[in-house]
Amino acid sequence: MDGDWQHNQRIDLRRADGYTGPRPPMADAVHFRIFTSKDTAFTELRAGHIDFVTNVPAARAYEAKRTFGRRYSVRPSGTMDYLGLPLWDARYRNPDVRRALSMAIDRAGITRAIYNEVFTPADSLVAAMIPGHRAGACGETCTYQPAKARELLDRAGGFAGSVELYFANSDPTYEQWMTAVANELRQNLGIHDVVFRKMSGADLGPILNGHKASGPYRQNWVIDYPSVQNYLAGLFGPGNRMGWSNPAFDDLLARGNAAATEQESITLYHRAEDIALADLPLIPLWNWQDQTAWSTRVGSVLLDPYVGGCTWTRCPSGTDPDHRTDLQGAPPPMGRYIARRLLYAVPVLLATTFLIHTLVFVLPGDPIQGLAGDRPVPPAVLAELRSRYHLDEPLFSQYLDYLRGLFSGDLGRTFTGQPVADVIAGRWQVTLRLGLTAWFFEAVLGIAFGVWAALRKGRWVDSAVLAGTTLVIAVPVYVVGYLAQLFLGVRLGWFPVSGDDGGWPSAYLLPGLVLASFGVAYVARLTRSSLLENLRADYVRTAGAKGLSRRRIIVLHTLRNSLIPVATFLGIELGSLMAGAVVTEYIFNLPGIGQQVFQAIQLHEGPTVVGITTVLVLVFCLANLLVDVLYGLLDPRIRHD
Repeated sequence: MDGDWQHNQRIDLRRADGYTGPRPPMADAVHFRIFTSKDTAFTELRAGHIDFVTNVPAARAYEAKRTFGRRYSVRPSGTMDYLGLPLWDARYRNPDVRRALSMAIDRAGITRAIYNEVFTPADSLVAAMIPGHRAGACGETCTYQPAKARELLDRAGGFAGSVELYFANSDPTYEQWMTAVANELRQNLGIHDVVFRKMSGADLGPILNGHKASGPYRQNWVIDYPSVQNYLAGLFGPGNRMGWSNPAFDDLLARGNAAATEQESITLYHRAEDIALADLPLIPLWNWQDQTAWSTRVGSVLLDPYVGGCTWTRCPSGTDPDHRTDLQGAPPPMGRYIARRLLYAVPVLLATTFLIHTLVFVLPGDPIQGLAGDRPVPPAVLAELRSRYHLDEPLFSQYLDYLRGLFSGDLGRTFTGQPVADVIAGRWQVTLRLGLTAWFFEAVLGIAFGVWAALRKGRWVDSAVLAGTTLVIAVPVYVVGYLAQLFLGVRLGWFPVSGDDGGWPSAYLLPGLVLASFGVAYVARLTRSSLLENLRADYVRTAGAKGLSRRRIIVLHTLRNSLIPVATFLGIELGSLMAGAVVTEYIFNLPGIGQQVFQAIQLHEGPTVVGITTVLVLVFCLANLLVDVLYGLLDPRIRHD
């Protein structure tokens, strides 16, 4: 098959008619869509817009089973969660303390309450699906025995101080099960001072790799290849996060790697695993299971039990076009005003980019480490990448480098080598369509509701508009988005739930309406108050005394003056909508600039954030300039000197 792809958005494969291999393609095309939210992907499947999902959220397991029946599969996964222990902290060096922590955790209760029993309690350091896994290898240490746990802790002399639990904020279930663990430590061990240290993965990685954490942390391992060795070497090998080492373990692992047969290797690996479990520097918690569901359009399904790894892609570099503007001759008065406003935009641009650049610079965490996730990165590689992207230079030096590139038309490069201009070029159409759709809804619906309410002041229409707009303003946009997805997209099927496959306008109507919800409410209230104020003005009474009809007074005189503050808001809102589409694009999985900014912030990818912000500032400044120019058209009394 051949096809094309868009980075972090989709992969499209098509049948290659010239293929002569033994197994010809059975489908004309296969389209892969990349989602930033597992919930959104599952919602799309329920709505019938996609055919196959491999990561059904555990919280929606019952819903998936009820909806898809035999088209829903739960299969063992090679992923496990552990509770890592900071052995550099003297309080965790006693094995009895570590065993007490393990036996105080009700694994079955947590997997039942949080993961709907999709995840299963761990009884080994190795995932249950791996050849060579031994059921019950952990023994009673991985069972729930609160009385025995308290006895072990007392025998170790108790626990001094607070327990700090570290975890990333990338999945809400992490905080849920950490909360459950904290409650069990309080109830079963009498450790009442338990606090959370929740942060981004980019911030957490350097803390754990640098042995700076002062408490247990969430440790996760995803299978690279189906072998016991993959877990033992990856979790306990040189440079592991616990700071644990054992010569006997290292010797058995090396001998297992060099063994002549697979069975001999597994035997040696089991002995190494026994050493690690006896010392317990890492507490096994539970095995993940992969949930898969598919539509009725898919026939036979064969699931591979193993998951794949990541592929690092370096995008080819490109050159930016040279943009030049030549001003010839003396511009007219309006031209002088526009030129002056454009000059005013320069300090605004400099101040904004410097502020964003500073905020990204002072954020805790290492963006290079963030690219690697939970995997440790060799110091030499970190140093080389930091030098390549000037991360080892002072703040002001980095900013001057960015300005030099900016004034030559270069918005910078991402940490994968792709020009930021190319990133924007591949996504701006989506954000522009979404922003213009939302702006259209704000202008049309907001003004219409506002005029309707003002002309019927004190009646039920006016009360309904005021109550409805108050409710919309009070509800966060992400709540409006999810409710709109559920009722208008899934249950009624009026709109696509996510993505831009349907093109404009169908795929943008629902997200545009959600993005515009606050603006529609605000414009309606602003139009109503402005129109009511102008209806009480002297010139309206004078026009009526001259015999002009009420319709003519409102349309030709009152409404025109009333729209000046509305135009101000709508002009500024055009730029705000472009910059404020982050949440909406995330909910509806639209591959626009907002989604890219969201991903870049998570990865601390400063060049991408600053580059996109620069463009959005320019859009905002141009929108404000357009509003000022339109003032003169709306009100002849306004002149630009």
